[in-house]
Amino acid sequence: MSLKETLNDYEIQLDDNQIDLLLKYMDLVLEKNKVMNLTAITEEEMFHVKHFVDSLYVLNLFDFEENKTIIDVGTGAGFPAP
Repeated sequence: MSLKETLNDYEIQLDDNQIDLLLKYMDLVLEKNKVMNLTAITEEEMFHVKHFVDSLYVLNLFDFEENKTIIDVGTGAGFPAP
């Protein structure tokens, strides 16, 4: 299943450019993971869910008004970074 399909399943709306950037980020993380233990999740579909969906799903839970600020307190390996 593609990242776009996965995001649609969770009602997370991103444009094609944002999806492309996430896929490039995934490729970088998985490449670096070969020499440094960043994540145990290396299968792409699980990566989509466990890293991207888990990080982005909060967008469905709250009404983020324009010009509001949120903080990323970190969860390891840079997630949620996108």
